[in-house]
Amino acid sequence: MNMKRNMKRNLNLLLGFLLINTSAFIGISCSIQKNKNSITNNQVSNDGEEEKTRLIPNPSTNQITKKEKESSDTELIKPKINKPQENKNSIPQTKPNNKNNINNDVDRKDYSDRHLFSLEFLQNNNPYQIIKQTPSYINTLKDLNNFLKNEKINFRDYYGEYRKKELNDKFWNYTNKIGHYNNFGEDDKQKVEWYNDQVSKNGMIKQKYLDKFENKNNFEALNYNFNDLISKNPFGFLPSNLSQLFYYMNFDSIKKLFNLSNDVKNIKANFDDSNGWFELLITTTNNKNFYIKIDTNSTQNLKKDLDYYQFIYDHTFMLKMDFKRWDRNPYTWEDKIVPDFKGGTMWVVDRIVNDDEKNSDYWDLLFATNIHVFTLNKAFDRSLYFNKDSNHSDKNSWHEYVKFENNNYNMENRYNDSSQPMFWTLKTNSDKLALKYNDDQTINKWVASFEAKQYLDAPYYTPRYTVSGIKTKTVDDAKLYFEKEFDDRMVETKNGGADFVLLRLKIKKEILKYVLPALDKVIGKPEEKTWHIGVGKKEKFSPLKTQFYAGYPDYKFKGNKSTGGIISASKRYVDADDFQSLWVKYNENENKDWNSHNQKYQEYTEPFKEQNEHGMRKQVLIQHSTLWTKIDNKEDVLDSGSSGSMAIDSSFNLIGINYLHTTDSYNNTITNGINLMEGNSTYKNGFDGDLRNDIKNKLIKDKLNTIVINPKK
Repeated sequence: MNMKRNMKRNLNLLLGFLLINTSAFIGISCSIQKNKNSITNNQVSNDGEEEKTRLIPNPSTNQITKKEKESSDTELIKPKINKPQENKNSIPQTKPNNKNNINNDVDRKDYSDRHLFSLEFLQNNNPYQIIKQTPSYINTLKDLNNFLKNEKINFRDYYGEYRKKELNDKFWNYTNKIGHYNNFGEDDKQKVEWYNDQVSKNGMIKQKYLDKFENKNNFEALNYNFNDLISKNPFGFLPSNLSQLFYYMNFDSIKKLFNLSNDVKNIKANFDDSNGWFELLITTTNNKNFYIKIDTNSTQNLKKDLDYYQFIYDHTFMLKMDFKRWDRNPYTWEDKIVPDFKGGTMWVVDRIVNDDEKNSDYWDLLFATNIHVFTLNKAFDRSLYFNKDSNHSDKNSWHEYVKFENNNYNMENRYNDSSQPMFWTLKTNSDKLALKYNDDQTINKWVASFEAKQYLDAPYYTPRYTVSGIKTKTVDDAKLYFEKEFDDRMVETKNGGADFVLLRLKIKKEILKYVLPALDKVIGKPEEKTWHIGVGKKEKFSPLKTQFYAGYPDYKFKGNKSTGGIISASKRYVDADDFQSLWVKYNENENKDWNSHNQKYQEYTEPFKEQNEHGMRKQVLIQHSTLWTKIDNKEDVLDSGSSGSMAIDSSFNLIGINYLHTTDSYNNTITNGINLMEGNSTYKNGFDGDLRNDIKNKLIKDKLNTIVINPKK
């Protein structure tokens, strides 16, 4: 009898393993390209005394604050505040000064975070640090670790459909309390086994707010100036961010803040981020009610959603590059020359300061976008079509066909030489937004903005670091793309990075007003120092903080707001489609370094075109931490054309760049992927995942001064 039961159980287990676990996880590039509908699986496609008030004026006039003591030397950028009192980034060694001293016993099964911390603790830490001190985070992380171990989880194995759903549901129920995944495990092998290549809205962390109220009868009006509290709020400057702050603030701090005579018994709040108002109802132990309401008119530091979209809009435009390129049909191997274009969203980061700029006709600017937006490899990398030893009749005359073009449809060329190849830009017509997208649906003409001859020198910086603890999907991928190969397709590459590139481009001064009119008004003036976003404030991001990102999907400005999400630390199960390539000016040492594997560098030692257009490939494995944004309505997702969109938090701090539109049909989830400025994974060789520091260090090394990131001393 026992033998029969065992045989039956073993048969069921065997059948379960034979059922293939398929994840319908589709990633779509948000760049514009000839084939806009290209879709690939699990990949980035190419394509007492009177209160002293600190004011936060219109976010378009940001200023640089002093460096935090615990920060690196990265420049800190945030909206202008009078007499700023910096938040400290380090977590105190002592327990938070909260009334109940909850964190003295983190092992108890208490997952409540409500009214946990003192105001002082909250103001001296950021959301990433705050959540890691909560019982829900600490206990859930332990529970998740036990789950992964006890269930012997290996997401690389195949599970039956029922078992797959059961395990995934449990997994997401843990992650939605901590806000991150894909860096669990004690060693590389375990990290690969515990790597979940899906994304689910059920696994995303949600922001926590005070309970709402309907009636406010028999209340006493509170008299309090919120400006200073808002300016120091680690969650941001929105009405909802105040509700978050009071959710975590303990009753002692609330009593002290509002100078109440009796202890606090209850606190509730209502808010509207769209219209910009907040109201608070406090009940004390003697059953007295205290009420106050503020809005953006009465409280200058309070912001609304539109302020963030306007900030992004002022710094952003769309880029388009037209060219002819070689094309080879992958099925018939038929060769032909085809017209094509690349493009997407781009934004200005900073301005390079040159000694002779007053006498120059050009401004020297740093812009950010995705690698896959500015990739020109399909146009200029001849090795994609002819290897070095090829005898193809068109190999040597190839350069005669491939070139940039000026497409004259709905375009405006203000250059004297209209035949000069140009990169084109577009910006919608409205200076002031009325909605999260541009309500004026008409668009300006495409403007000839950047001389195309800059294309080889333009890529100034892309992240590069060593990545290990990853596994390839096929044996061929391991051999073709990775410098080091270990057992069971475990690999390592020195060319890991993010889908992020800084471009150094010069633009004629007279053209700037058509591309970035808001910058044109302040450039060269003292106000410029408070205008550029730079690389942002050094701060690891948590989706507990509100995010905004916006760009040009379908040639129209559109934005999205996310109040939650989840961070995937890195991608640990990869294939060829996870690489993106830049086409840059040839450098012998860099060529041998970047293209050393399989001696690929030999393909680029000779120019494919004229000597002054000698280029080479830099191929990057996209590995940097990704924030999957919380999208409740599928109409809010940003798709084709939005690649390269700036992403900021509700304190106007740069957090990353949008690079992907993803649909996971198995989990009924649609989301955008944001490569973060500070990674959440584990890194090697002294790199800490901080792109902000990396960028500043490069500017210092190259002796380039800028307005914000590396100003003259």
